[in-house]
Amino acid sequence: MKIEYINVFGNLNYPNLLELAKDSYLYPNRFFKFYNSNKFQAILKNTSQEKYEKFLEIKNANYIQEVFTFKVSYLLNPYMSLRYQYFKFDNYVQLAETMLNYAPSIDVYLKDLLIYHLLSEYMENTGDFKMYPKIYKSVKDAEKQLVSNQNIAYWNLAFDISKKENLIYDGKEFKTPFEFFQYVLAIYDLFKFSSSFLDDCYVLTWLERKGYSYIVSRFISLCRLTDQIDTKTRIQLADQLLIDLKKAEIK
Repeated sequence: MKIEYINVFGNLNYPNLLELAKDSYLYPNRFFKFYNSNKFQAILKNTSQEKYEKFLEIKNANYIQEVFTFKVSYLLNPYMSLRYQYFKFDNYVQLAETMLNYAPSIDVYLKDLLIYHLLSEYMENTGDFKMYPKIYKSVKDAEKQLVSNQNIAYWNLAFDISKKENLIYDGKEFKTPFEFFQYVLAIYDLFKFSSSFLDDCYVLTWLERKGYSYIVSRFISLCRLTDQIDTKTRIQLADQLLIDLKKAEIK
């Protein structure tokens, strides 16, 4: 019997919806268009009335394009490994390490998995929340933290799942805050560096996880005075930061 392949706008042909869904993450724009087509909806309705009704719920929820495509693809094939917008992960540690590999930048698509609760939804639908309860707890904790600071929630999740304790920055690995700032002060102006430091929250999250919250808070307060202090005072404050970090390390 000849198989009637499903064509997705061009040279993409699939024997069934299960196989089709697997490639959604590779061609998200094309699949978004296809999932919104009358052709797809007719095929889905003829295949499964139940899934068609769930599809209509997703469609009527007015999700952003990326989230819509993700949800429809997992409606069609709930057995797939985690995949989203060109990314595919075999396990959760791989996801966390990928997040850290982009540091201090935050990848907007990886962030989507957290802010739209796609990661927790995936774990719940696959049953992984039972198999990996600690990871699931980290995901849910990060979702709660989104309310106060999305970037810190993102980095906390990456550190939690990866179990990484050291900081990777400029291709170098740092075990302690003192080591890191000693390096930073030798290359960067501390106060110019502080703007990105406060925006991306990567280093900030690491420092807080290391238990340096008091020094971090004091440092942030000093950073906000950048335009009000002279160069000599900046150097003195930077030196004092190193002294404080070293003392905290010894305790």
